[in-house]
Amino acid sequence: MTDAKKIYQEMETRDVISYNTLITGFAAYGHGVEAVKLLWKMKEEGIERDRITYIGVLTACSHAGLLEEAQKVFRSIKDSDTDYYACIVDLLGRVGKLDETKRLIESMPMQPHAEVYGSLLNASRVHKRVELGELAANKLFELEPDNSGNYVLLSNIYASAGRWEDVERVRGAMKKGGVKKTTGWSWVEFDGKMHKFIVGDWSHEQSDDIYRILAELRKRMRVSGYTADKSCVLRDVEEEEKEEMVGTHSEKLAIAFALLVSEAGAVIRVVKNLRRFDVWRYSTAFEIFQYVINVVLVQALLWAWVFSVACWRTWRSSLITRLLIFLRLPEVFYSYEGYD
Repeated sequence: MTDAKKIYQEMETRDVISYNTLITGFAAYGHGVEAVKLLWKMKEEGIERDRITYIGVLTACSHAGLLEEAQKVFRSIKDSDTDYYACIVDLLGRVGKLDETKRLIESMPMQPHAEVYGSLLNASRVHKRVELGELAANKLFELEPDNSGNYVLLSNIYASAGRWEDVERVRGAMKKGGVKKTTGWSWVEFDGKMHKFIVGDWSHEQSDDIYRILAELRKRMRVSGYTADKSCVLRDVEEEEKEEMVGTHSEKLAIAFALLVSEAGAVIRVVKNLRRFDVWRYSTAFEIFQYVINVVLVQALLWAWVFSVACWRTWRSSLITRLLIFLRLPEVFYSYEGYD
């Protein structure tokens, strides 16, 4: 981002596209304050802000937890847009204001779309609000009847609350409706080749070393006080088996492989076909393992959208093209589709 800002500052003239590109980068890396400053600078310079500008700034505020700043920006927007509401709903959910989130959704002047209810569903899982999770999930079942992630997430909410009969009911509804859970894949590139993993994968030629790395990470994390979240794992599985299931998600296998083959200080990019995973708890293990490695999460499904938003009409400008390269494929939206 430092290089991106430098290139931006070198530009003789800046338009909404150059501003939006940098704001999108700030959103990807959680630099909410910088994104808001750029928004007000656009106003000072008389540059018309558009839908992409506001979504980028609100997303940056959401990732940074800047509720007051986001609400100020939201109130300053003249035109209503469902995506603006989706950003605020996501932010309110992140900071735990779920009742306020529900009131906001009920007051929307337009029909909420799936992103709005998806953010509420994810927040309900995080903050263990079963009744709101049910509300959001039922709306999503109407809007996205074939999206298995909504069923999985509601099932996880019930599992966390120990409501196993409801877990079975949701799984039965999936089966009856012919909804199949999407297999979660994670990719990581090394030496010009993409290495692909699924949960519990042993097909890789270096699987023995990968699982050795994972075992060492778990051992060191337990020593440091970390306890795996096993609340969403089936109740009829022994505790040791639960921890093993939680510890072999595809993204963790991909990261373990990258740790195995990368030098200290290298950048690891994990690409997933599902939308979000909770890998943040491994930061303690990284510190213990004395790796100075940044884990950059790239959304494969959203890449085409981000590309079209950030890059359209920019091919004529070499400066903006360089700016995009420095931003390294920014991620704009985060949501959770359950364990894979």
